[in-house]
Amino acid sequence: MPFPQETLRLVLGCVYDLYRHRVAAGIEQVIATTLARAITCDSAAHITLDPQRRSVDAAWWPTSAVPLFDRSVLYALHERDHPLTPHYRQSRDTRA
Repeated sequence: MPFPQETLRLVLGCVYDLYRHRVAAGIEQVIATTLARAITCDSAAHITLDPQRRSVDAAWWPTSAVPLFDRSVLYALHERDHPLTPHYRQSRDTRA
């Protein structure tokens, strides 16, 4: 089955946009926006978990997709619902 040209164009465009972003600050927002362009969706997010603070940092597309949230509550929900949480808690192995 041939790879659709439009899909290839989208993926390469997204890779190029990520490559052009030269500053680490703000890359989370660029990733969320780029992901939303590459995959048909109504919202996208880049989430960074901070286990030491038991908090999250999040970049959303569109930025109005999620109202203001309590970062510690969002962390607790993720910890409760994510299927790999018990594995990582036990093994302390965070490799992909």
